Amino acid sequence: MKVVAQFVVTAFSIYIAWYIFHDFYLVPKTDFVERLINIETTQSAFILQKLPLSYEFGSYGSVITCNGSKALRVGTECNGLVLFALFAGFLIAYPGNWKTKTWFIPLGIVFIYLLNILRIILLTINFKYFRSSFSFNHHVTFTYLIYVFIFLLWMIWVNKFSKIKQPLG
Repeated sequence: MKVVAQFVVTAFSIYIAWYIFHDFYLVPKTDFVERLINIETTQSAFILQKLPLSYEFGSYGSVITCNGSKALRVGTECNGLVLFALFAGFLIAYPGNWKTKTWFIPLGIVFIYLLNILRIILLTINFKYFRSSFSFNHHVTFTYLIYVFIFLLWMIWVNKFSKIKQPLG
């Protein structure tokens, strides 16, 4: 039970620290979030251009363009940064070897980032070709898939790399 309490306290403390850092420093005082979104839209548009689609894609800031007009805007809440923190926070709070955490956390963040790029690409295609299902897929399907993926990464960590051979509880 002591391990569970320590995990909960550590995870909650990380969450509070992340919230303060994100909302009171990172977003209002830096352009990091804006730059991340611009990189994501540029990379997504680049991949979309390589696909055999009947539209010409580009990017401008946080917007993916299609034939010169706005197709999709990537907002602050959709850039994946909170997902990176959620993933990393769990691993930091969960007992395990720090040497392993130093490579597993960045690797997991890269996978989540790539999945988010794929999500942006698929949502853009969804918006252009199947607009009626866009809202559902944006708010339900892709959200569910990303959280399932993060959960699977956590389970890999718990089962292969943590100090505890049984999940907390």
